[in-house]
Amino acid sequence: TASESGACIVECEFAETLAAGKRYAFSGRAEDESGNSLTFSLPVEGRNYEIPALEITEVHNRKGSGKEHSVAYPKEEFIELLVLHDGNLAGLEIFSADKNAAVYTFPAVQVKKKEIIIVHLTNADEDGAVSETGGNIKLSKTHWYSSDRARDLWNAGKKSCMAKEADVILLRNARDKRILDAFLYAPEAAEDWTSETLKQAAEEAAAAGKWSGADVNSAAKSDGIVPSKSFVKSGRKNAASAWSITKSRGESAGRV
Repeated sequence: TASESGACIVECEFAETLAAGKRYAFSGRAEDESGNSLTFSLPVEGRNYEIPALEITEVHNRKGSGKEHSVAYPKEEFIELLVLHDGNLAGLEIFSADKNAAVYTFPAVQVKKKEIIIVHLTNADEDGAVSETGGNIKLSKTHWYSSDRARDLWNAGKKSCMAKEADVILLRNARDKRILDAFLYAPEAAEDWTSETLKQAAEEAAAAGKWSGADVNSAAKSDGIVPSKSFVKSGRKNAASAWSITKSRGESAGRV
């Protein structure tokens, strides 16, 4: 069809449904009435129509190290998720308002209800850091936080992905920014969010019904959080009252 500007618009329909998250190349050759032609190749990614329901159940926001038998092993940042409804992870992302960026983008992985996912956000290249994107969830064998009871997914890079003191973490669909779940934390003494990005993300989480309020006082308290502890969710509400900080070495990755 021709547009008002005279450009030609071609609509194509694929013979088969594109696999969610899979990347394709749409290639062809175009020629005008004068015989001028060009070849083209455009990237196309299969859209995910099976977005699962997910819940954030644990957040370890401070990387460090922990010794065992006098040997120090890296303790990476991670976020633990519980699958509430079957689906595919393709196109989902974890957004940190402190970093003002999507710090992790999920690969195309089919997941089932009650499955546990551990997203290791930092990666010190320890032996055994393997992303489990298929049926076998016993491949990842790092010293801390890998779990044979959970699906381990590994980010690339050692750079911290979450703030130490205050952050708004959004689990969302990268395509339309729909929020699947959120976690807000800040110190007890905080009077306001320290940036407009944090404030806006908190408002979005509250508006989506994924947190009880947008004010910094509604956030889970981060006082006392250290690399040997994590935030864990024990209640049903999307509120600070459902969250607590573990005792030292009480991180429970893979054990919802």
